[in-house]
Amino acid sequence: MKTFLLSLLLAPWLSLLVAAGAVADDYPAKPITLIIPFQGGVTEQLGRAYADELSKVLDTPVIVEVKPGAGGAIGSKYAANAASDGYTLVVAGDGMAIKAALTPGDSFDPQRDLEPIGPLMSQPFLLVVRPDSEFKTLSDIIHYASQHPRKVTYASVGPGTAAHLMGQFLMSETHTQLVHVPYKGGGAQALAVMSGEVNFGFLTAAFVQPYLDAGTLRAIALIDQQRSPLFPTVPTASEAGYPALTPAGTTWFALFAPAGIPTAAKQRLTRAVTEIERRGTIAGLIKKWGGQPLTGGPEAVQQKLGNSITQWRALLANSGEKKQ
Repeated sequence: MKTFLLSLLLAPWLSLLVAAGAVADDYPAKPITLIIPFQGGVTEQLGRAYADELSKVLDTPVIVEVKPGAGGAIGSKYAANAASDGYTLVVAGDGMAIKAALTPGDSFDPQRDLEPIGPLMSQPFLLVVRPDSEFKTLSDIIHYASQHPRKVTYASVGPGTAAHLMGQFLMSETHTQLVHVPYKGGGAQALAVMSGEVNFGFLTAAFVQPYLDAGTLRAIALIDQQRSPLFPTVPTASEAGYPALTPAGTTWFALFAPAGIPTAAKQRLTRAVTEIERRGTIAGLIKKWGGQPLTGGPEAVQQKLGNSITQWRALLANSGEKKQ
């Protein structure tokens, strides 16, 4: 009788152990979905390249779903609401930090609702103009804008994005009035600058490099702490006398899963990220795009996300940008 009662007491715990072991042994047992919250540009390029490498390492299909909108919030929220079984992942980063800083009361909290798997990359922004623009330097833009309020326009990929907010910081720092014009995607943003529809735009290094190589856009400032070997002749914003832009000038991406992912699945995915880093294929692409591969584990990503939210809150407070 004692043996029978003991078996009844232990049965639930044994079933949990068996289930955990099954996850460890069988994962992944079906295709994985990778959500990309931006359409076009380096985020989609990175996500698709990473999905390909991840499928090779895990020996299972990784299906890409592009869900753009709201500065990446739509795709990130979609992933956060998916089943916490390890079969939905999302490429996300400082876009979530910006949203968290802008909307502190939002139901979506990236630190609570998503779990980091591993870091991917970071890259700086460049301020670009059309090749025949009268603006040759960042100082030229500031000088003209100070004399002609609301006559200088700049493009972004949407309200609440880094490219939008850098313009707000620039206005706050220089006491000028610029006009923000949002577009849907980096391609439309670049086209607006090339056509002269707007005067300038903030575009990521990876996205803008082909346009610079083709001579259809011209970079006049790098929003980073030091010059890039890929753009050695482009001065930094700090060199031009506007260091306040620098903290906002680098965007980063990492791999996340819905909170509550089984430990065994998370560990398997983290090992896969490490293996992809070791192989170096993605790192080579990232450097070619003008970015820097990020290293470290899930803890490093969680810390980076927290630091980014704190940084953006401080930047927004200093610029006077209103929270939503």
